[in-house]
Amino acid sequence: MYHLNGDLHCDLGTGLLRSTNEGSTWIPEESTIRSRINSVLEQRTLRLAATEDGVYVSKGIDFTWHLSSTGLLNTDVVQLFTRDSILFGQTGSGVYSSSDSGTSWHLTQLPKGISSIALIDKVLLGASGSEILASEDNGASWDTSMIVKANKARPGVLCLAGLDKRLFAGTENGVFLSVDKGRTWTEQVGTPLSRVECLYNHANTLYAADGDLYCLQRNRVDWIKVPTGSDKHHVISIASSAKCLFIGTWDHGLFKSLDNGQTWRHVLSSGYIDAIHVNGSYIIASTREGFYASADEGETWVDFSEGLGKTRVNTISTLMNNVYVGTKGYGVWKRPIRELIELAEAASKSLSIRLQMETK
Repeated sequence: MYHLNGDLHCDLGTGLLRSTNEGSTWIPEESTIRSRINSVLEQRTLRLAATEDGVYVSKGIDFTWHLSSTGLLNTDVVQLFTRDSILFGQTGSGVYSSSDSGTSWHLTQLPKGISSIALIDKVLLGASGSEILASEDNGASWDTSMIVKANKARPGVLCLAGLDKRLFAGTENGVFLSVDKGRTWTEQVGTPLSRVECLYNHANTLYAADGDLYCLQRNRVDWIKVPTGSDKHHVISIASSAKCLFIGTWDHGLFKSLDNGQTWRHVLSSGYIDAIHVNGSYIIASTREGFYASADEGETWVDFSEGLGKTRVNTISTLMNNVYVGTKGYGVWKRPIRELIELAEAASKSLSIRLQMETK
């Protein structure tokens, strides 16, 4: 499902559907595309669709698509993304680039099997197993380096992040550092980190989760363990708003910090946190027990699970006037944001009134 010009579009594998009323009703969409769409991208007046048969381009406001795959040796394109005016298309046999709005494509030096791509401090990074490639010229040329430990082991790269002018790679076995824009990497020997599944930059501090939570401040080299209230908390995700830092755990719900991790409060005791979505002061959290929303940065919560039941939610997003969730095996669901706001604000107001009465 994707969003173009205010309308929602959906590819069911058997044809395209379009909705002009935010998903309430759907109509078949005339299209020359006959294969499954993997990704859609808008660039100025162009729309580009990555499909199993190549890249299609549509100009203007109509939805007439034209195949535009000149130069693509592998036409199964799974993702499209941009940097400056350059288009990139990710395929199973490598990453292609186009500087003419998709008219022609050229294979970059990024190999197949790219597990993650990130743009950090104007450096385009790609990770493939234990190999990291870095480009400063939109993929025209790449510097290749390997993640290699002192014992010659080559752990796979799981995540990438930046802090000041340093780049960090979280791997299956520790953290690696680059100070030359990704050209070379060195192991941070002596760090307590093991399998690093999440790196997150908040308030000029880099946080890392490998079950425990660690932080690294600007211009420092030592990772410091951040107490979360119990050594039994297994941290699996990190998110933040302008004022608050949140961590999700496997077994003890969601925690909140107002002082960049110095102290924590348990704000949602609902076991495994599958996903967190932060939008200003509004927080949405999906757990194995339900789907919850907060209008006051986690102080009060309301159950927002009506219609979802115990369906496992993998991802959360907001678009226009709705909250959308992607579920495990049950497709995409939506609910109006105004309902979330009304319920969450009512819960927050109720708590405020109760506290005022208790202090009288």
